[in-house]
Amino acid sequence: MHTAKYEDGMRNTHTQLPEVPGYRVLQHLADGGTASIYLVTPINTKTPRAIKIFHPETLATSRQATIRDGYDRLATITHLNLPRIYERGQLPDERYYVCMEYLFGEDLDLFLIEEGPLDW
Repeated sequence: MHTAKYEDGMRNTHTQLPEVPGYRVLQHLADGGTASIYLVTPINTKTPRAIKIFHPETLATSRQATIRDGYDRLATITHLNLPRIYERGQLPDERYYVCMEYLFGEDLDLFLIEEGPLDW
């Protein structure tokens, strides 16, 4: 594992970034109930991508097959509003990961806090 800094120079709060074969892990982006998401670049390109690494306890549950099936199906779909799935696999420590398109833009949670609910 290695450490990283955010682009604005602030130290990443996740000082231990995971090692993902074939990728440079640049920064921790988010944590959720089932996984953590990191900004990465493939070793052979500079194209930013996102990797979602599932927490071990998530895949130890009966939801494992549902999660994997969902990402297998998502990988077959191309749509403007969905991130492209590039790769799915398992890390040496057996955690499941999904490498996907990194979508640039602002954080929806922060947008909703600042702007309020959307008028739909």
